[in-house]
Amino acid sequence: MIYQPKNSPPPTALLAGIAIVAFFSIGSFEIGREFGHADSETELFHARRLLRAAQSKSRNLIHCDNSHPEKMFGHIHMAKTGGSNVNGILSAKYERVCGNKGYSFNAYHENAIRENHPENEFIKKGKTIVEIMKGSAEGANPDAHGMTKEMEKLGFEDCDYVSHEWDWTFWRDHFGSKRFHNVDMELHVPCRDPVEHLMSQCNHDALHRGRVKFQCEHKTDQELFAHIQHCLVSPDRYNNQLEQSFNVRCYDFEQQFTTYIDHMANFLEERRFEPEHYSKKETNSPRDRDSECIWDRPNLMEKARKYLIENVQYYNFCNRCMGTEKEITRSVGEGEGQDGGVVAVAAVASN
Repeated sequence: MIYQPKNSPPPTALLAGIAIVAFFSIGSFEIGREFGHADSETELFHARRLLRAAQSKSRNLIHCDNSHPEKMFGHIHMAKTGGSNVNGILSAKYERVCGNKGYSFNAYHENAIRENHPENEFIKKGKTIVEIMKGSAEGANPDAHGMTKEMEKLGFEDCDYVSHEWDWTFWRDHFGSKRFHNVDMELHVPCRDPVEHLMSQCNHDALHRGRVKFQCEHKTDQELFAHIQHCLVSPDRYNNQLEQSFNVRCYDFEQQFTTYIDHMANFLEERRFEPEHYSKKETNSPRDRDSECIWDRPNLMEKARKYLIENVQYYNFCNRCMGTEKEITRSVGEGEGQDGGVVAVAAVASN
């Protein structure tokens, strides 16, 4: 999107840019004709690449005046939804991405450090600039509150996309109802199958908090529900009150490294230099899904799912949002993420 101050005539450079964009648009149309007549998977693949290349050039020309999108974007990093790598990939690919798991201004260097020191657990987990600023020693795990303070010191004035893993009031207090320089912010929420997500959190809980993994034997439903609550990791990062101050949209966890990244490419400016390979941030140990008893108990599985949707606002929102016009990944074809670049790590997932 092109931002123009009110009553300000478009600069000559911008008019020239628009003319060139029109040229590329015509090229995109011709490529689209080729796309429509592709009669094999190979031809279809190459047609897609040509079309995206033309669209990418058009986006770059639109951004040649260093304009910002008309609105800002906020990524609510729910625990165990791959948010560290969503933040990391976007900051490695695009300008003005600001998050406690990755800032554009140092993402290239940070990625190189992770890639060159794969044996270092502290580096592999993707410790970022705000954690370093907080003065964390090697092996430490800074709390999100401290990282919020460091992000506030940096400010958000040069951010088009903000990602954070703090409770929902962060968004309300900083950006709600256009309070940040009178600019709208659209919030994005990752949605994952509730039971799969629960098991991922239980796995994290068992490994990092010293509790046992999910148990299927309970005398009463109340015991089961209490057990579920113990597994949940920071569910208060989302609250339905956010819908009063923001346009809140959802996206499919399974498509976040393809379709979602591709969607954000329509709004964010590409970096001059992008890593050839994105080094994944490891934030959880692998799950042993075969050892999880819930998959052999369909009645228990549905009981857990129903409880989560009815009693946790995050799951309630996802249940209402997915499959509607509010879902970002609904209208984009599955598996049509960008080719090459750092998005080649589409297999990245959260255990």
